[in-house]
Amino acid sequence: MECQASNNFDCCRNHTATIIVINILGIIQDELKSPVNQELIFTSNEIAQQIDEEYQKTFEILELANIYMAEENLSSQEKINLLISIIKTVDNILGITITYEPKGSSAEDIISIFKDSILIKGEKIELEKLNGAEDTLQKTFNKNYLFSRLKYISSIDLWYQTLRADIRNDDDFFLNVYFNVNSIINHIESHPLQKKGKIFLIDLKGSKIYSSKDTNSDYDFLSKDGVKIASSNKTFSIVNNYKSNSNKEVVACFTSVQNIPWVIITGIKKNDAYAVVSEIMNIFIWWILVSLLAAITISYLFSEKISEPIKIWLMLQTRSLKEILIQ
Repeated sequence: MECQASNNFDCCRNHTATIIVINILGIIQDELKSPVNQELIFTSNEIAQQIDEEYQKTFEILELANIYMAEENLSSQEKINLLISIIKTVDNILGITITYEPKGSSAEDIISIFKDSILIKGEKIELEKLNGAEDTLQKTFNKNYLFSRLKYISSIDLWYQTLRADIRNDDDFFLNVYFNVNSIINHIESHPLQKKGKIFLIDLKGSKIYSSKDTNSDYDFLSKDGVKIASSNKTFSIVNNYKSNSNKEVVACFTSVQNIPWVIITGIKKNDAYAVVSEIMNIFIWWILVSLLAAITISYLFSEKISEPIKIWLMLQTRSLKEILIQ
C-alpha cells in the first residue's frame, strides 16, 4: 500500500514537473523572440538617426549660405566665393545654384556651381551639371525648406536630391543645394538585415523613396500601414505582425524620421526571423526530455530501493503477528 502511494506521488511529481517545464519553455521562447523585435527597432532607429544627422547638417549649410546670399554688404564675387568654398569643403554637397523664378515665369539659373568630380566607391568620377528644374518639391516638417524626390544616375551610380530655400528679402530668388545621398542609400542596401529581410523608405503618401535593387515584393503591402501609422503619430517606432499577400507571416517595424517626412520600414518573415529561435528551442526540448527521462528513471530506481526494506519489514511484521496468534 505504501509502495502504491509512493508511485502515485512520483507520478504526480513528474506531472507537475512537466507542466512547469512547458511553462518555462514558453517563457524562454518569448524571451528568445524579443531580440528579433529589438533588432528591427534598433535597425530602424539607427537608419532614422543617420538620415536626420545628414539632413540636419545639410540644412545648417543651406541656412548659412542663405544668410550670406541675403547679406547686402557682400559683393557678388564674395558670395560666389563662399558658395565655391562650401562645395569644395563639404563632401555631400554636389553643387549649388541660385535660381531666378518670378511668379508666372519659367525658372532661370543665374549662378550655377558644381563639383568637377566626386568619389564613388573609391573611384574618381567626373560630374556633369545636375538638372533640378523639373523637380516636384515637397515641404520639410519645419516648412523652411523644400526637397525633391531622390534621383538616380545609373551611369555613375549616384543618388542625389535637390533641397531648396527662399533667399531672404527676395521672393523671386531661390537657393538650391544638390545633395549626395549615396551614403544613406548604400548604408541601407548593405545593411545585414537586407540578407534575411527588407528595409525601405516611403513618403507620407506611401510611395517608395527609392527603388531597391532587390525586387522582392513580399513586403510592399506594408507601405499602406506605414501611411496609416504616420498619419496618426508624428514620432513613432512601432512593431507589428502581418500576413503578406502570399500568406507569409511578417514582423515589421515602422519608424519616423524627424527632419524629413519619411517612414523607415524594416521587415522580416517570421520563418526567417525565428529560425534560430526554433533551433534553440529544439535543443532545449531534447535536453529537457532527456533530463525528465533520467529523473523518472532515477526516481523509480530510488523508490524501489526505498520500498524494498519496507516490504521486508512488513513481511517480518506480518509473520511475527501470525506466530503470536498461533501461540
